[in-house]
Amino acid sequence: MLQDFWFLTLFGDVAIMANTMCRSPMGGFMGKLGSRRFLFGLVAAAALVAVGSVRAAVITTYTDLATWQAAAGAPIILEDFADATLVPGLSLSLAGVGASISGGKISSSVAVFGLCINGGAGCPDTTVFHFATSTTAFSADWDLAPGGQGSGIFFSLALAGGGAQNVSPGISNPTNGTFNGFFGFVSDTSFTTIRLGSGSTGNGETFDLDNLRFRDTGGGGGGGTVPEPGTLALIALAMLGLSAARIRRR
Repeated sequence: MLQDFWFLTLFGDVAIMANTMCRSPMGGFMGKLGSRRFLFGLVAAAALVAVGSVRAAVITTYTDLATWQAAAGAPIILEDFADATLVPGLSLSLAGVGASISGGKISSSVAVFGLCINGGAGCPDTTVFHFATSTTAFSADWDLAPGGQGSGIFFSLALAGGGAQNVSPGISNPTNGTFNGFFGFVSDTSFTTIRLGSGSTGNGETFDLDNLRFRDTGGGGGGGTVPEPGTLALIALAMLGLSAARIRRR
């Protein structure tokens, strides 16, 4: 909070300085021109702060259920795919020929090659999980054998506060085989959607999945309510804009 106060105070002082410049004895055209140049430089600097100061989520991966559960916290919601009706708060889109919920699991769904993970012209679909109230923890039992050895799976998260971030490392196949076991992750920032990708070229990774688990955050997640520095920079831009408007009126 002290950092937030300092940030806004600094830009408030800058706006006052800009107004003072246009009232200075030098005045006239050169005074206004100098003030405008000064404001332009400050707006550019604030824009750089807005772009560069967004904090990345801290995401930890797990290959052991008990360790993941300890880190994820409670309550945990389990979807065992015993039927086609999903637990409340979870929706999904399967991808690939023959993908289905059958035999008590997701069968033969696809993680698309990475360049198509967000769609686009000519891109095939990929598997997507969506959480209605956001979550901070996700895991499942994975079997990457159905399509043979591929490039593994990585996860692209849509963060609840905006932006996207990949989970790294994701699921990797062993040298002479395919991954079969538990994999999950916990984030300190809540997310609403997971898109699955695999490598950067090829046909993607075909997989089976069972016992999907996610943390029920009740919508609170780890998003917090304190503005990030990027948000504060946008507020500062508004303050500078008001100062620029006052200069134009003179």
